[in-house]
Amino acid sequence: MEKSLLVDFGASRIKSAILADDEIFDVQSHPSISPSRTDNFKFEVKISDILEKFTSIFKNYQEKYGFNSVFICSEMHGFALVDENNNFLTDYISWKDERCKNELEGVKTIDLMKEALGETFLQKTGLNVRPCYPVFNLYHILRSFGIQNETIKVISLPEILSLSGGKSKNTSHVTMSAGLGFYNINTEDFDEDILSLFKKFKKKIIFNKPSKEVEIGGYFEYKGKNIPIYTGVGDHQCAVLGAGNTKETISLNLGTGSQIGVIGGNVKNSEKRPFFSNETLSVITHIPSGRCLNAFIGFLSEINPNKDFFESLSKISLEEIENSTLEFDMALFSSAWNYSSGGFIKNIDENNLTLKNYLSSLLLTYLTQYEKGIKLLDTNSYQKRIILSGGIPHKLPVIKEYFIKKGYKTEITDDVYEETLIGLKLLQKQATNKAFV
Repeated sequence: MEKSLLVDFGASRIKSAILADDEIFDVQSHPSISPSRTDNFKFEVKISDILEKFTSIFKNYQEKYGFNSVFICSEMHGFALVDENNNFLTDYISWKDERCKNELEGVKTIDLMKEALGETFLQKTGLNVRPCYPVFNLYHILRSFGIQNETIKVISLPEILSLSGGKSKNTSHVTMSAGLGFYNINTEDFDEDILSLFKKFKKKIIFNKPSKEVEIGGYFEYKGKNIPIYTGVGDHQCAVLGAGNTKETISLNLGTGSQIGVIGGNVKNSEKRPFFSNETLSVITHIPSGRCLNAFIGFLSEINPNKDFFESLSKISLEEIENSTLEFDMALFSSAWNYSSGGFIKNIDENNLTLKNYLSSLLLTYLTQYEKGIKLLDTNSYQKRIILSGGIPHKLPVIKEYFIKKGYKTEITDDVYEETLIGLKLLQKQATNKAFV
């Protein structure tokens, strides 16, 4: 019997499960490996901590079930550097890392790169310029003379996991390769013009081979058996797939980070991401979500640590949201959609600064940003179904109520397994030459 371990290395937690006989079971949740902020916008995780966590999950499930393969999805835009023999040169540099915003010789690296790339970066990579992307942070590392090796390979989190057994096949899924910021979605290869900017450092920048297929990326030897680890995919694309989206739906994936997406590559006003089955995902990404809610709610928790303010948030009604009067700017981090200069709260008067109005107004701001994004992304949005996925819509059912009242046909995914695990299930069937069900 074919048994597979499914693992979602998410930003807020790690989920794992076994897939056998078309059933997902023994779903477990593990604490994520949170990056530690060092200084100057740096967020890193020790490679040893990542490999330890993965190995522990692998061995625990292997002892119980004796699975035959591993399928992974993970957060995107994090990276590590290795040499040509896959020896680590750095720890894992998180997607929260924005060290390129630091100045060297009076100039911020991100500004230097913006000037060099012009408007071609979005056209080539499908990505808007953001300081969280590996292409900019690697440039800053090299400007800082941080790496002595002549050959440097840039790898994503799933590629790190493929190295865990010491038998990598040096391949990556295109959903992860594209997230590094070097990949040209038109030529379907790493862009020579972007790479030419790095020649001044006299370094050879290389990558694992990108693949459109989910294929074996490495092996983990366990008790004399080589267990294949398949190339990991982007957690956003995996969630869109697992939520049941088609070309007739709009995906609202609301988690620690969040995105609006439609399957199809000809939508204006959007970024582009490789998807599955040779499709492209048109998206608006980095929309302030769980990360920013945590900040605004965390302020309240610091004042009164004995009260569960997230529970209070879940009890806010649609009527209270509609009658709220404060205005929030939730774009707290510089990579956020519509970021200007940080967040704020305004329209405060002597009577309206109440806990109820604070929470209701926070939710209204949270919801209206998605409404604006939907209209930008798809002018025929009222003709399509909105599929809500991610942890937040399940915790805050008023979100579905809001969009239904606004006239949208709105569904929420079944939270039995969560969308990423279902997406991995579908990818496992495809990779093992079984029909989709």
